[in-house]
Amino acid sequence: MRLLEFIQKSNAVERKIVTAPNFDKLLNYLEAGISMAELADNQGDLLKTIPGPQLKRLSDARRSWLELETEREELLLEMKEKNISINEEIFSNTLTMRRLEALRHIIPILTPSDFSSPTAWLEAVTVVLEVWTGALNLTLKKGEIIIVEKSNKNDIAGDYSDIIGKRISLANINGTVWARIRRAMRAKLVDLDFEYPESSIRSHLQAVSGKLSVITEKHNPDELLKILVIDHLAPAVMNSFDNKLRDELLKELASQYVDILRTAPIRVPKMGAFFPSSDGQTVSVSVINDKGKIVAYETIEITEIWPDDVRVFFVKNKTSYVVVPVMANDHGTVELIREKVGNFLVFIPSGVNGLEDDGLLSDKSFENLPADVCRSVILSRRMLFPARELSNVDPLRLLNIRGDGDEQAVREYLLEQKGLALMDPTIDRIPPRVLSQSPASLIASGAKLNPEIRSIDDVKIGMELTGVIINITKFGAFVNIGLNQEALIHVSEMADDFVNDPFEIVSLGQQVKVSVVGVDMEKNRISLSLRSTPRIFDGKPMKRSFEPRPRAKDEKYQSPSARSQALKDLENLFRK
Repeated sequence: MRLLEFIQKSNAVERKIVTAPNFDKLLNYLEAGISMAELADNQGDLLKTIPGPQLKRLSDARRSWLELETEREELLLEMKEKNISINEEIFSNTLTMRRLEALRHIIPILTPSDFSSPTAWLEAVTVVLEVWTGALNLTLKKGEIIIVEKSNKNDIAGDYSDIIGKRISLANINGTVWARIRRAMRAKLVDLDFEYPESSIRSHLQAVSGKLSVITEKHNPDELLKILVIDHLAPAVMNSFDNKLRDELLKELASQYVDILRTAPIRVPKMGAFFPSSDGQTVSVSVINDKGKIVAYETIEITEIWPDDVRVFFVKNKTSYVVVPVMANDHGTVELIREKVGNFLVFIPSGVNGLEDDGLLSDKSFENLPADVCRSVILSRRMLFPARELSNVDPLRLLNIRGDGDEQAVREYLLEQKGLALMDPTIDRIPPRVLSQSPASLIASGAKLNPEIRSIDDVKIGMELTGVIINITKFGAFVNIGLNQEALIHVSEMADDFVNDPFEIVSLGQQVKVSVVGVDMEKNRISLSLRSTPRIFDGKPMKRSFEPRPRAKDEKYQSPSARSQALKDLENLFRK
């Protein structure tokens, strides 16, 4: 089936889009496997002729069509190996994966050779498909599962004690519940017993039995119900939930990816950056102008005075805004430079995902430059031109996705979403973050705000302090309370309600009244809150992430551990 036929039969896009000028040309590109990202780069004017929502529907239709075509070819090959010839007209009635997968068990039972004509066979298969589709839909609405304990591994089974032995309506199973059930099954802790609405399915099958005389002569009604429907419902139900969960996880990853691409750019005359070497022997520093051109760079050896050398470099090149990497192995250089020169520079933290991509270092402006200098420049360019710079990074590396699953399938999906995002005209109109106030004045102003606070030892949980916002990021805002130590209002503590964008709550240079909710003496970090009822952290170190916070609409995978589990779930679904 051609893509156009699939679109027309499935009503994937509005009819007027199908008849629009140049739609055939776009369809040829899509049918040839050209991704939306490639089309956005090379055929942007062509994509602009299609409204954004219809372009998204067209992309989804192409994905569904490709999955169906792959399944159809596998089915034809499988039937050929069994010496079963198929009238391919049947595929015009199978526009969903559920119906196409059902043919795999229906055709060997309703073999074409048993019927008087291809038309009679086609009619019989179509009838059974309708019965099957009705049975599956009815089961998903009215069926139940009983989760039966399979193992006595009490230490592991305890994690699933709330579901083991329970009877659950299939209609009440959401993605979170199904992911847990699947993990328990993979650990061989549970089995599933299915209960189907057999009487309703039986009535439907009996109503059409007259059109199935070829096989009703061979099997009684109970046997027919079993071989055509019941024997195959359990795997079909599980496959349905697997596909739904896979789509949910892909959409969640795509949401995070697009949020990163839509990061608001920073507008400053010059931007500095700092990057430590992997061996802890040197740090590389650089400065770029507002066009992204390299103004100056230097590699500084780690000595007793290296923080002063860093400060002198940035002062000499007339910038106080410095991007610092958030990385696990920075040999303490980031903490040290914050402590030593935090009164002179405003630090802007940045994730380092994707910096290991060698392709990023092939930029012509990096010719003959040390690799770590190049990495520092990449970090600062990401702040000035996030959509342009981050869209060049492999999305799997940008999201730090690693695993044994079908990474290529995930990558292709994310690249498709990138193409759609880049075609959104609003991406070029994201309001920039203008850092116009002098960083020195922002930092100096904090010293007079809380005269009773002279060191982090004076900061106690429950205190109310006055501070000045000196930096805003996706995960919250940094506040100067008159100390060198880092003070952070996490995005979850910026308001009583959910906050999607910290830039809508506070602004650079704004004076705020904050409550102390956490003090980490070991890491020299202070946690603050703007909530009317702050959540106290009992003195325990506050965990924070430098990655964009997931949207409120899906709470399942917001914590780092849950997000990691979500990626494992996705890998297992692709490995099926």
